[in-house]
Parts: sequence; C-alpha cells; structure tokens
Amino acid sequence: MGQTLNPATESAAAGGWKNERLLKRCMQEDPETVRKVVLEPTHRIRREGGFT
Repeated sequence: MGQTLNPATESAAAGGWKNERLLKRCMQEDPETVRKVVLEPTHRIRREGGFT
C-alpha cells in the first residue's frame, strides 16, 4: 500500500511549492479579504451556454 499524504502536502507538491510550510505562509486567508471577495464582487462570471 502507498503512503497517504495530507491534502496540504499533496497541494504543495502538485503546485511546485518547496514545502508545505511555505505554501501555508504564502496562502494565508485574511478574513476581511475573503469577506470582500464574497460580498463585493468586481465582475460576474459568465458561463458559455449556461446561467450567470
């Protein structure tokens, strides 16, 4: 059986990050920024042949 890695380790490897610690440091979520992105979008995403 193969070794099971955690999702953060797998994401770091797939994204070409040096290590998981660096990935986490660079990708920290800022609650205020997340709120603004969700509540104050700058543009709508249109799907071809579907709903907006």
